[in-house]
Amino acid sequence: MEGMYGRLEKLERASYFKKSYYHFVNTATPVCTMILCTRLQETLTEIKSVCMVAQNVLRSLLVNPVVLPGAGCFEALLTAYLKQKVLNVENALCSNIGCSIYQFKLTAKNFIVALQTVAISNQNGYPVTNIGQSHLWIVPDQHKLDSDWIVDRVCNCGLCTFDSSQKTVELKNTNMELFSETSEVRGEIKTSFDTKTIVLKLNKDAVIDQYDIKMNGLNIAVETGNLILRINHAFSISE
Repeated sequence: MEGMYGRLEKLERASYFKKSYYHFVNTATPVCTMILCTRLQETLTEIKSVCMVAQNVLRSLLVNPVVLPGAGCFEALLTAYLKQKVLNVENALCSNIGCSIYQFKLTAKNFIVALQTVAISNQNGYPVTNIGQSHLWIVPDQHKLDSDWIVDRVCNCGLCTFDSSQKTVELKNTNMELFSETSEVRGEIKTSFDTKTIVLKLNKDAVIDQYDIKMNGLNIAVETGNLILRINHAFSISE
């Protein structure tokens, strides 16, 4: 642990804007003190919260250095994978869990729509993807959906450019893709990257999410949904 956090040489007291702080001094190992200053206590509390979240993410990244595409691209990839799995579901699986294929697809559609809502939140424009790459692109104007504007455009996370050989698909066509017999989502999702290219882009302007933080958020969302369904089922039985 000393190699990661270092060792303090001395402790000093500092005063800024009539507030007192402890200054941890160390010149030999990578230990530093972050001083947050603002005129309003509410703003200071918010900044402290943001810094604590950033420190937790950095700590998790040091423990488990695995990242995922950010800016909605991971959710777009996950929805594309789920669509493919749902369209290839077998009758035996539905029979084992006691539901029809239609009920299975309807439940999956609701979950996929929730993921898509997260992916396109705070996005201005029209969210699109393609069958092969399944990343997320935001088209600013509707008339550009059928043009070559998106060709060679970088996706939201910055890890790949749009493949012009792939067909553009609006991200919101979940109902048509899952319940149509001629859906194009049945094909295999092929997403391949050059590792050296990814490392180069990560050093520039790529948007990424930490794996543990993202998975924890998804687990909490699924568990919360299951809890709500169980509570609703209990109320239905009691009535």
